[in-house]
Amino acid sequence: DSLTIDVGKGKTMQFTTNTSTEVKVTAGGAKAQAAKEAGKPGLKITEVVHEGDQVFVRYSDVNGKMVASEVDVRERRPQSAQKGK
Repeated sequence: DSLTIDVGKGKTMQFTTNTSTEVKVTAGGAKAQAAKEAGKPGLKITEVVHEGDQVFVRYSDVNGKMVASEVDVRERRPQSAQKGK
């Protein structure tokens, strides 16, 4: 229900996500389609957006909260940087 982004120089931004948040990522569409075919409601953002990914977030200020309408994964983290690798 939230996404925290490191924007550099020790600063972070936290965004609220919801069922309307659109996530754009390579291979994310295939995973979402598979979930839909299995009768599941869809993917959780943590299934397609990972620590170390470079993202672009489009958001709106709703009652003082930054609500993400779109999360676009611009560059995936390197395979060698993934946990357990």
